[in-house]
Amino acid sequence: MPENDFYTTVASVDYALVFIGQARQTEKPWYLYVAFNAPHAPLQPMESDYKKYLGKYDVGWDTIRETRLGKQRDLGLFEKNLTPSPRPDHVPSWSSLPKERQAWESRRMSALAGMIDRVDQELGRLFADLEHSGEMDNTVILFVSDNGACPYDRRSNNMDGNPYDRDTTWGDSTDWSWARNSPFRYYKQNQFEGGKKTNIKIVPSEKLFEVESLGDQVVRVSGQMGGVYGPGVV
Repeated sequence: MPENDFYTTVASVDYALVFIGQARQTEKPWYLYVAFNAPHAPLQPMESDYKKYLGKYDVGWDTIRETRLGKQRDLGLFEKNLTPSPRPDHVPSWSSLPKERQAWESRRMSALAGMIDRVDQELGRLFADLEHSGEMDNTVILFVSDNGACPYDRRSNNMDGNPYDRDTTWGDSTDWSWARNSPFRYYKQNQFEGGKKTNIKIVPSEKLFEVESLGDQVVRVSGQMGGVYGPGVV
């Protein structure tokens, strides 16, 4: 591993592009599985990605959750009369927190958001390669998570520092995980929907599918099925 300028999310796509290049030489259909470790803890975003989100979560998890619930209704993801799960007793209201805790939690969520942003950027780089090669309209892409948001607030060090520093490791936030799982109850390692229910995004091949819609079908995923199915493979 290089001492400098190495980031796992970027490296995953670097190698993915190499593998696709090798597969193209066979002139056969291919399957690519890209397993990002982000945004798994420790929360260690790239500096530019982290700074992009600083201050965006100062309003706290109560307001962020209400905003997300409203957007979910507007998008038609859930019925208009859906009653969201209540805030658990162990999750304090944002307004009850001291200013120092609010500042820390806001920065911690900014770190996680930066990591997710980097996943988006790297997927965009992968998709751009498919577009450039003329394969995008003949490729099926599945994007799936393995569980709900992680609540494990394990030990964090250098909490007053920057999460992109090499000696910094920040853990997940139990309270933010509740907001991230809107509108479901609880989070990872719980048998409520917040723990076991995740979405799957399917980007269909234009040559194979013509449907663009939201669905509420329940699908059981055995192991990890997310990936990129190359030309002509469903």
